[in-house]
Amino acid sequence: MLLAMVVLGLGLAATTVMAGQGGPVGLLIATAVVGLVWAGLAVRERTQLLHSAARKSKVAAATARSMGFVWLWGALGLSITYLFILKWHEWWQFALAFGVAGVLSLALSFLLERDAAAGRDDAAMLKLARYLAIGQLAGMAAAVIGLIIDPDKEIFWPNEGDWAANIIFLGGALTLAAITIHALLTDDGAGAPKVGA
Repeated sequence: MLLAMVVLGLGLAATTVMAGQGGPVGLLIATAVVGLVWAGLAVRERTQLLHSAARKSKVAAATARSMGFVWLWGALGLSITYLFILKWHEWWQFALAFGVAGVLSLALSFLLERDAAAGRDDAAMLKLARYLAIGQLAGMAAAVIGLIIDPDKEIFWPNEGDWAANIIFLGGALTLAAITIHALLTDDGAGAPKVGA
């Protein structure tokens, strides 16, 4: 948890500094690095838990927690950027939605962790976590495609203040997609981690 908080702080610092000073290319680099770190930490933690034969609930809790921190990074990154650096009127709606998604992910993580600590795996909770992951992956794919094909979503040649938000959206969506894909590939389809994954 401490490492996640450190990464969250450093990720926010890099994101907001690049939004203010580095322009689109600097922010793209910052979000790419932050995204790679988040995804790497999530995959490493999940892999370690799988190899240590941890309870299914503990593995799912770790994954939900990682996703929650990525959502919160996006929410806080948008908030800091548009409260103090750039101007874009719609930022708060997205920041609020990301914040809610982050809190819900952390709440799910807490419930799954509680089950693991009690020595049980709730099949319904594990299936819910899997369905949410599948829905999230579909949403992230749609977000990335939308950012790529929508001519109004300027990233490299920004004319409006939402360029930084678009880059944060892209970085967050790719990071969540990577974490989700790994989770789904290392899951047996019924909420149980694959042995030896």
